[in-house]
Amino acid sequence: MSGRRPNLAEQVRDELTELISNGTYNVGDRLPNEDEMSVKFAVSRATVREGYRALIDAGYLSRLHGKGTYVTRVPQRHALDLNVSYTAMIQAAGFTPSIR
Repeated sequence: MSGRRPNLAEQVRDELTELISNGTYNVGDRLPNEDEMSVKFAVSRATVREGYRALIDAGYLSRLHGKGTYVTRVPQRHALDLNVSYTAMIQAAGFTPSIR
C-alpha cells in the first residue's frame, strides 16, 4: 500500500459509488448533470466528468447523449478480511454455481 491520497476525480468516483451503494441513487435513476455535481462536490466539471467516466468504464453508469447519465448497476463491496462464500457470490451475480 503506497499511502497515496486519492486525487479529486477518485474522490468523486468514491463518493458516487457510496451514493449508489447506499440507495441515494438507484438503478435507472438519472444523475444530476456535471454542473450540479461540480457544485455538490466543490470540484471542477472536468473532475466530475472524469469520476463519471471511471464509473461508466466499470459498468455502473451509462451515458445517453443528450439525455444524461444513468445508474446501470449497484457496486458490490466485499471486505477482504471477511470469509466470503464463492457460491453465494456466484448466486448473487445471477449465475448457478457448479463443479465440472
